[in-house]
Order: sequence, then structure tokens, then C-alpha cells
Amino acid sequence: MRVGWLVVASIIAIIFVTRAWLKERGAMDRHLQEGYGPPDLPDGWQISESGNPTFLGQNSQRKRIRATVFADQGRRTFWKFVVTRVNLNDEDMDRHDPFYSNHYYSQSDALNECQRFILGLPLTATTYQKDRDAERLLKVPSLLMKERERQNELVAKVDRGRAKPVNLRSEAEQRLKAAEHLHSYIASLGCSASQTAEADHLIATYREMLARIREI
Repeated sequence: MRVGWLVVASIIAIIFVTRAWLKERGAMDRHLQEGYGPPDLPDGWQISESGNPTFLGQNSQRKRIRATVFADQGRRTFWKFVVTRVNLNDEDMDRHDPFYSNHYYSQSDALNECQRFILGLPLTATTYQKDRDAERLLKVPSLLMKERERQNELVAKVDRGRAKPVNLRSEAEQRLKAAEHLHSYIASLGCSASQTAEADHLIATYREMLARIREI
């Protein structure tokens, strides 16, 4: 009877172990199908317990670092990498540490770019931020045109003198702030010199207009 119970217990244990193995294998298969865990990792890389490609070693400056490539999931999945120094002393602290990358469209892009970063090479792959900035650059001409139209309308009001000076001053101050914000926005996108000059001209015109209004 005791032998029979031992056999039954062994069978039950085997069933549970097998089910757990199948469950883990299924999760791993899904993990790979979804783009996680590249089959071929560069030398020195390994997959962490959380399933992320991880590197622990030295960068091009012979500083000891830890690098991790991970998924950043929001409305859609992007990939990023983070590189941080390890065993830092107070004098070794860097204001850029840790370094977080922009959002890449694939895990392989993020992994390759992380390798380039570690080797001290420029990052070249397309990121979500690059594409977004390219779209914003296309909108700059229309933004400048709209601000010119608003400025012309305000100039006409000042020339006609049909509005109260206090109202004109308030509107001119608001438009000046908008033009200064537009100038900063254009500068952050690295727009052309002509577009930057146009934004400068808008600001200068608004300042001249404010001086005229104060004299009314």
C-alpha cells in the first residue's frame, strides 16, 4: 500500500513539474515571437532574468558600465537602452549618468545603437524623436506665416488707432511672447537660418510696436 502511494505521489509530482515546464516554455516562445530576446547577442551580452539584453563590462574609455536594452510600452511599444557607470566614486560622478536613449522602433536597432554608444561611435539609427522632429520641421513655414498674419492685423489696428491703447498693449505683449516662444521652438528643431531670421524679425517688429503703443 505504501509503495502504491509513493508511485501515485511521484506521478503527481511529474505532472506538476511538466506543466510548469510547459508553461515556462510557452511564455518564452511568446516572448521571442513578440520580438524580445534576440537569438544572436554580441559578445559579452546576456539575457537578464527579466528577459532584457544586458551588458556588464568596459566602454571605449575603459570605464566599467552596465547597459540594458528594454521595451518602453505605452500606446505602442518602443525600445530604449540605458547605460550607467558602476562602482562610482564621488569624483567620478557624471551629470549624464545614467544615459537614457531615445525611442527606437525595434529591439535590434536599440541593441546595435547601444553597442555603438559603448564603443564611442555616433548614433545613426532612426528614432521616434527624429521622425517627430522631421514632421514638426514641415510645419514651421505655416507657423511663421500665421504669426505674420496676426502681426499684420495688429499693425493695422495700431495704424487705425481704433482700439484703446491698454488693449493694444496687452495684445502686443501676448503676441511678443508667442513670437519668442516660436523662436525658441524653431531653434530647438535646428531650422534654417532664414527661418530663424524671420522669427527674429517678428520679435523685433512686436517690440517696435509696443514702443509705439506706449506713446499713444
